[in-house]
Amino acid sequence: MTDTPTQTTESADPYASVSSQPSQTLSIVSMALGLSGFFLGIFVSIAAVVLGHLAQKREPQAKAFWLTGIIAGYVGIGFSLVVIVLSLVYVAFILLFVGIAATYN
Repeated sequence: MTDTPTQTTESADPYASVSSQPSQTLSIVSMALGLSGFFLGIFVSIAAVVLGHLAQKREPQAKAFWLTGIIAGYVGIGFSLVVIVLSLVYVAFILLFVGIAATYN
C-alpha cells in the first residue's frame, strides 16, 4: 500500500476581498475642513461640523478624527463670527467719522 498524500492546500483567490478597517472618510474630511476653516471662512467650518456629526453616527471607531473636526469647526464658526462683528463695527466707525467730517464744513 502506498500512501498518497492528499492535497489539502487552499488556493488563495486573487480576487477575494481583503478584510479592511472600517471607512474613516467622513471623519478625516471633517477634521481637514475643521482645521482649514480658520483660514477659509465660516462655510468651511459649517461643513466640518455637519460632516463631523454625520461621522459621529456612522464611524464611531474614528472618534479622534470626527471630534477634532467638530471642535475645530465650532471654534472656526466662533472665530468667523467675531471677525464679522469686528469688521462691521470698524465699518460703522469709519462711516460715522466720515459723516462727522462731512458735516464739519
